[in-house]
Amino acid sequence: MPSRKPKPPKLKAAYIKDSTAGSTTITRQAETLRERIRRTEEKQMQLERDYKANVSMKESLEQELNELRKQAVDNHNEQFPTDRTICPTCGQLLPEERLEEMKAEFNTRKARRGDEITKKGLELKALCESTVQRVNELAAELKDIEVHLSSDNEMLHSLTASIVTPPAWETTVDAMAYNAELRELEAKLKEAEQTTDERYFAAQKRMDELNAQLASGDTRAAVEAQIKALDKRIEELKAHEIYLGRQLAETDQRITLAERFVQLQAADIEAKINAGFQRVRWVMFDRQVNGGIAPCCRATVQSDKEDVYTAYESNTNTARKYNAGLDIIAALSKAMNLHLPVWVDNAESCTKLENIENQTIRLQVAADYKEIKVEADK
Repeated sequence: MPSRKPKPPKLKAAYIKDSTAGSTTITRQAETLRERIRRTEEKQMQLERDYKANVSMKESLEQELNELRKQAVDNHNEQFPTDRTICPTCGQLLPEERLEEMKAEFNTRKARRGDEITKKGLELKALCESTVQRVNELAAELKDIEVHLSSDNEMLHSLTASIVTPPAWETTVDAMAYNAELRELEAKLKEAEQTTDERYFAAQKRMDELNAQLASGDTRAAVEAQIKALDKRIEELKAHEIYLGRQLAETDQRITLAERFVQLQAADIEAKINAGFQRVRWVMFDRQVNGGIAPCCRATVQSDKEDVYTAYESNTNTARKYNAGLDIIAALSKAMNLHLPVWVDNAESCTKLENIENQTIRLQVAADYKEIKVEADK
């Protein structure tokens, strides 16, 4: 019985194992060294971030110290202003004792500011010195890490160079022999598949011919049965259409009644609200094109004609607007039983304001009066 040859994957694995057996220890050392380099580089990145942050903080502290020094110089050079010897109210010279008191207060504030600047400067200086020390420490650590990284990279390069790389498996004699055998088997398989496809298509063609002969005898009976079933379904759908039409008519009638009820209810609400006003009529609902209504709230004002009302916001007659506003205030005050004073400003264009139960205060300009006077209507 002939012996079976090993499969190509097993031969390839054995070849690679035998070829790299002598480099296993070196490979492990190189992987360990790469891991150490990775951790060192992560630490280096963290140190660089800390170094930049501390350098930025140091520069900010130094700038703040310079500003404090400038403030200290400005505070030291500040002198008591000479223009304060004259009273700003009466224009007379201030008494000597008052001048001495003001100078003492000035010197006290100046000394207090100087102490605050000095205290803040000492704190900033101490913080700046500690930041500078931290920057120097981080710089030393970064320099030490760079030395270690350089050494480890040189060592990794040496280890990598000493690893023996065997020739590729595909270039060996065994691999080429197996590839030739594989191509031969693939050609035979393709030929067998082509023959099988030809036989399959011939059998399928014959089966289609037999099915066509079998179906030709039953075609007429099947068509007649299908026509009867379709006629029955058409009658059922017509009956259902009539039923749905009746349902739709009833639904439309109910919707119309509901909309009519809503319209009457809206009209009743508007009538009840407008009963409390004299000059103003409120439109609480908009009549839409389709007959429906939409809630709103718009005030209209009575025009020159008693039964004609125009929109409050578009009415250009100022007097009519003011009297309409008084009508609204009077109605709300009566409804809430709370009558507060009403101020009417810019009322020069009104010749007459409506009388309401609230106290009305009218503000206007009169060229004949040089002083403010209050006049009350009795």
